[in-house]
Amino acid sequence: MKRSSIFKCLLFLLCLAQSNPVQAEEQLPADLDDPYTLDTVVVRADKMQIDVQELPSSATVFSADSVETRKIEKTADVFNVAPNMFFVKAGPDAHTGDSFASVRGITSFMSGAPVLGVYVDDVYVPGYEIPLFDIEKLEVLRGPQGTLYGRNSQGGIISIYTKPASTEKWEGRLQQSFSSYVSPTTMGMISGPVTDTLAVRLAGQYEYTNGFFKNDHDDSHRVDEHERWTGRGSFDWRPTDKFRLTLNLDGERYSGNYAEFMPYSRIKTKDSHNVDVDWDGYAYKSAEGISLRAEYNFDVAKLLSITSYRKTFSRGDQDMDFTGFDISRLYITTDNDMLSQELRLQSVDTKDSKLKWLLGAFLFSEYEDLKYRYTMGEYSVMDGEYYRQKGDTESKGFALFGQGVYSLGPVDITLGLRYDYEHKKFTYSQLATQKMGMPTVFGDNSNSYGVLLPKAALSWHATENIMPYVSVSRGYRGGGFNLAQGGSDLGSAYDPEYTWNYEAGIKTTWLDKKLKVNVAGFYIDWTDIQVMENNFPQFDISNAGKAVSQGVELDVSWLAAPGLEFYGTFGYTDARFTDYVSGGFDYAGQRVSNVPRYTATLGGTWRFLENFMINADYTLVGDIFFDNENTQRQDAYHLVNAKIGYEGEHWDIYLWGRNLLNEKYATRAFAMASPLTGENTWYGRPGDPLTIGMTVGFRF
Repeated sequence: MKRSSIFKCLLFLLCLAQSNPVQAEEQLPADLDDPYTLDTVVVRADKMQIDVQELPSSATVFSADSVETRKIEKTADVFNVAPNMFFVKAGPDAHTGDSFASVRGITSFMSGAPVLGVYVDDVYVPGYEIPLFDIEKLEVLRGPQGTLYGRNSQGGIISIYTKPASTEKWEGRLQQSFSSYVSPTTMGMISGPVTDTLAVRLAGQYEYTNGFFKNDHDDSHRVDEHERWTGRGSFDWRPTDKFRLTLNLDGERYSGNYAEFMPYSRIKTKDSHNVDVDWDGYAYKSAEGISLRAEYNFDVAKLLSITSYRKTFSRGDQDMDFTGFDISRLYITTDNDMLSQELRLQSVDTKDSKLKWLLGAFLFSEYEDLKYRYTMGEYSVMDGEYYRQKGDTESKGFALFGQGVYSLGPVDITLGLRYDYEHKKFTYSQLATQKMGMPTVFGDNSNSYGVLLPKAALSWHATENIMPYVSVSRGYRGGGFNLAQGGSDLGSAYDPEYTWNYEAGIKTTWLDKKLKVNVAGFYIDWTDIQVMENNFPQFDISNAGKAVSQGVELDVSWLAAPGLEFYGTFGYTDARFTDYVSGGFDYAGQRVSNVPRYTATLGGTWRFLENFMINADYTLVGDIFFDNENTQRQDAYHLVNAKIGYEGEHWDIYLWGRNLLNEKYATRAFAMASPLTGENTWYGRPGDPLTIGMTVGFRF
């Protein structure tokens, strides 16, 4: 799809919406006594508390009820229910450096900085495998969010808000799930007021699974077995009407095995979850976080301070030959500490105020220790040989930002600007035994960069229910240093990459606010692209060339009757290199890897006879290339989920199924020299198979 055709379609929609707005309202008069309409949704991730239908950008919001009804259990599940998003799951949940994401064609890769930021209660959290329980709301903003969030949000953000502590009465909840593959999950919560000014909320979850995989080598079913403990605590103190102090604590422990790859050719066979390895590997994660949020209302303005500290340690050890012979093993550990401070001063919204504004500052200090160890086994001619690589990155940075929305009659003008500065210092080493043929290296490097991130948007309230808009914004992904690379490039720096995002759309509600239809088109100019060139497990990252991504998005919600809601999304993305030459190959015109050509969802929920419910979800993921050369492609695949249940005053019981068609597909694929033949062979990780389960819950 050409850029011009996308915007011609949007222009036609704008003209259609404008042509006779009064007539549209006359045909569907508002009924003040109407008992049901779609809820008004306020977006908090924009930091300015704006109705999602008045936000001049593409956004998808899931309420607490939607998260539970549609079984959005981890942030990774969000990618199946939001348009133009794709999650590349490359390993177990424990190892945060393996899996990555693409949004609107902007994609990342293993060990690189992310293109999509994940925030929990306004605090950045690494990784895309965060358990979602006791959640108040989940918001997805697509397109660069650099003005308000800075680095590593050029694809957008996922913002998670946990439920606040109950200030009026004590409440609690206990929930138990059972499913295929011996996978029980237990969740509990209790919350209530301790004093007139202090309330507390405690929530936790435990999950265990034997896993989906079978190891043909020893006929075991524990290849991806794991258990995970997750807990959160929130203490909410409100001594006056103007001051509020919230302390949030969270922790996670994950321990399991790691052997989930096989020859790609087996993924669509009846043995799609059978591996053949001599070692089950090991995956471990330990994460803790603490944040202090202070808010003070001055009547004319509000001051907000968020102080946070987070420590994450992850380990992923795996059989790197993917065979039943002990040929090679790879051990990776990542230890990350991050301290951050954000201050915001923003206007207090009143009915007469034409200007909403926000000013802020952000400081952070981050330290990351990354280690690789590659060893040769007894079936290798270099039995006992190994190499080790270690890299320590110390990052410090600050940002100043501001954004304002001015209402000029029916037109809103949004202007924003952020200055981001970051300094990185890198120390590294490489040690290897003689037969590995790799030099011993010690060194250091550093890199600094500052970038301006502007945003401008124009929205027009053509009628009460129709708002076309246009916007332009800049995003960037931070630079870094190469570690997992032998030879002279070890320790080399790569610079940030940048995107300009142009978006036009229209947000509408119809049928007296029972039907919502939002359409957006985008064009992204992507420069200084960080590209990973690999001969797995070795790889290096460099800045190479340019690309363009363009596409459209559709988001529809329809409350057809009381208790009956339908929803659907569609996204189309054409992301291609325009200037990139490497290894004698010209990539111009090739599609960017790990980006589906299209995505779509269709579903609905019906609540009937007071206590009964049915939900069904259909997801379609278009064809994907797993390499930039476009040699390995996965065809489109379908996922179907369903849930039925009884919801009583205190008790709930549900039966549910995921991937009901037992669709076979890959979540990750890559090429590597086969340890047995020496030929370049494709390996992959299959997606989750058909799963059936039951959930029982009690609340008071």
